[in-house]
Amino acid sequence: MNAEPTELKDPAQAVLVVDDETERRQEIALLLASAGFDVQQAADANETEEKLTREDIGIVVVDADMPNVSGYELCSRIRRAHGTDPYLILRTTKDALISRELNVEDGADDFLIEPLTDSEVLARVETGRKMKELQQKLIRTSQSLAVLETTDPLTGAHSKKHSEWELRREIERSRRYGAPISLVLVDLDGFRLLNEKLGRAAGDRTLQELARILRLSTRKTDTVGRWGGEEFALVLPETSADEALGAAEKIRRVVEQTAVAVGDTAAHVTVSCGVATFDGNNFESADDLAGAAAAALADAKANGRNRCAAHA
Repeated sequence: MNAEPTELKDPAQAVLVVDDETERRQEIALLLASAGFDVQQAADANETEEKLTREDIGIVVVDADMPNVSGYELCSRIRRAHGTDPYLILRTTKDALISRELNVEDGADDFLIEPLTDSEVLARVETGRKMKELQQKLIRTSQSLAVLETTDPLTGAHSKKHSEWELRREIERSRRYGAPISLVLVDLDGFRLLNEKLGRAAGDRTLQELARILRLSTRKTDTVGRWGGEEFALVLPETSADEALGAAEKIRRVVEQTAVAVGDTAAHVTVSCGVATFDGNNFESADDLAGAAAAALADAKANGRNRCAAHA
């Protein structure tokens, strides 16, 4: 009998049955396969470790009484190599379990006590499946929270928190290695009026288009972040004041020449930019550098908008 599928799908459904006795191993494999699990088999520790390395297997049912490497030792090996990823179910006897002083390194999450019944095997493996699904859900939730922590959901630009972290990091690099770092604040002109005239959806679409232009106009080493509202920040490592002002002016021209499709119409917008550069000793902190860029942006706004200004 061959209970191995050609492709493993959901790790919570993927079970590896480990036993050196072929008949008993195949009986359990067939039982689990008939219950809808994706089942693979292994006869010893080497085959087990090979399959776990190659396949995404969520549950392992291990016989404790195997030659050369016991099920207890195999569980310990799996834990050391794969952490808590596989849910480990150890098949053993009540006497053996009582007589053995188990510790955390023995690694089993659950036990199947001989003699086995089909219902007990299915119940224990089903518990493993539910635990793996819960683990996967927690991982997905954690990943989603991490993305929300670092990414602006509307524009796909980095969040302000992440941009501030990058700014502080680059300033520290600048202190160590002496290369300048520049910060450019980019603000949409007349954004409130745009929202009032064309609606909130048009405003959101314009912000998304600006974020796209900023990503296309910067290097991979630069950070494009939404600083707040209609304002974006560009963290430009190893960029002098003149280079940063040139980059800001290029972005200003591209935005001015770009028509943003909004429903059946097209919106024409402009931006103002404020530039400040850290050269190793002219600012005490990232907040001071950001304040200088904000002051330069205010100058650009006050002098007519659709222009760039640099902190003196």
